[in-house]
Amino acid sequence: MIDLFNNAIFRLILLSAIVSAIAVLFEFIICKYTKKKVIAYILPIFLLILTISIFTVAILFPMQGMMDIALIVLSIPLFFSSVATFLFAFIYKRRLKYLKK
Repeated sequence: MIDLFNNAIFRLILLSAIVSAIAVLFEFIICKYTKKKVIAYILPIFLLILTISIFTVAILFPMQGMMDIALIVLSIPLFFSSVATFLFAFIYKRRLKYLKK
């Protein structure tokens, strides 16, 4: 029988969900207290740039031991949180536009 809680994939998905939930919470605070549409997309763009830079460092520069694999695994939750915050900001701003009508 497969124990899901000892599975590394399950832990990676759980970590991605937790990081995404925290990022979406910050995005909610940003969207709620800003009027400009552009400011709401700063966090997803920052997370995407961070993800690309960490992934690029892991691929292009050889590192000691398994550090490059650790950086690739670190970039996975950051990518999912970037996508989640972008979708949240897009849906939240769209919802506000329809509620004002």
